Amino acid sequence: MGGAVDDGGGGELDVFDAGRCGGGGYELGVAVGRRFGEAIRSRMSGDAVLRRRLLPFASTAPGRALVDALRDANRARYPRYWDEMVGTADGSGVPLLHVKCPFCPLSAPG
Repeated sequence: MGGAVDDGGGGELDVFDAGRCGGGGYELGVAVGRRFGEAIRSRMSGDAVLRRRLLPFASTAPGRALVDALRDANRARYPRYWDEMVGTADGSGVPLLHVKCPFCPLSAPG
């Protein structure tokens, strides 16, 4: 599903052919997660805001309530995107909360 293309500067850019992913958003997300899992895991492990602020806040009662409300609203309004995010988490081996939190407008104290 991936390949390389010369970027004209002597380097190569990764190419991901999303058109070959059958099914819906979940299948696309799994393919993305598998293909870019190493980069996703690296990004999440190096994200100080995620580790020091967002995840601790999400583990509190107000944080869980907010994360749950955002999950329900996004799942209802953007079901294909939600399925893709779940698939990306599953395909990369990264917990869904870790994939989701950087995109949530959490007002984490601190």
